[in-house]
Amino acid sequence: MSKKLLSAMLGILIALVIGALIILAQGYNPLTTYAALFQYSLLGTYPVATTLKNAVPLVLTGLSASVAFASGPINLGQPGQLVAERLFATWGGRYLQLPPFLMVPALILLALLGWALWAGLAALLRILFNMGEFIDIVYNHKRLHSSLGYRTPVEAEAEYITQQNVNRSTSAPKQTVSL
Repeated sequence: MSKKLLSAMLGILIALVIGALIILAQGYNPLTTYAALFQYSLLGTYPVATTLKNAVPLVLTGLSASVAFASGPINLGQPGQLVAERLFATWGGRYLQLPPFLMVPALILLALLGWALWAGLAALLRILFNMGEFIDIVYNHKRLHSSLGYRTPVEAEAEYITQQNVNRSTSAPKQTVSL
């Protein structure tokens, strides 16, 4: 086994052990918790699709951060830029009536416009008011999310699971899943 693979497997094992200790400290069974985690994220086509749907934007956002950090400037605005991109592309998809071969490039251009405007806001505040990117990006990111009523995928999924549990408990015999 190569040293890199062994190092990665050891890192995963250590993370699972630390997670188990935290779960135990909170009074839950780690094996039941991990079983539910894998069942609701990897076992079945819907859980895998949901996991990929939630993971791909995070992975791409992380990759964009690594490119930005490698080139020198500090850019912590990727999550806000992602929301702005999605917002512009959604508006375009909702209100533009174009044939598909024109719609896809138009939506990509709208997403790029959303990204540029959101990133440009931080640059503009830096130029006009010498405002630090850290404060500006964090503040505007929270403001964008709250103004749109945006929930992270994790928040939306937790709300969905909670609602399913409420529906199940009111309409069927009680089944408990200990997390």
